[in-house]
Amino acid sequence: MGIYTAIEFMEERHCRPLTVSDVASAAGMSRSWFSRVFREQTGMTPKDKLTAARMEHARALLADPSACIKAVASSVGVPCVSTFERSFRKAYGVSPTGYRRANALAGREAVTAQTAY
Repeated sequence: MGIYTAIEFMEERHCRPLTVSDVASAAGMSRSWFSRVFREQTGMTPKDKLTAARMEHARALLADPSACIKAVASSVGVPCVSTFERSFRKAYGVSPTGYRRANALAGREAVTAQTAY
């Protein structure tokens, strides 16, 4: 399994508890060798790539105003809410709640603009 196959593996399974060691094992490499080769080929660490996939999925889930933050965190493979909130803020510069509020406000403004015509 090459690095890009490992990326697909991570993206397909990011909702489950998954570690870099799990991905390295699936790629048939030691964790340290996998991490080194992954970074050389992608410019980011495997952990950063896995977190990015999780946060992108979380962003989509947060569009649903009825989904609670804890459920979103768990749905993307991050069982600890504080870790999820910290990762989301690092990725997008805003908390999950702040993102949801901004997204809801933008949606209301778009609807208002459409009905004004």
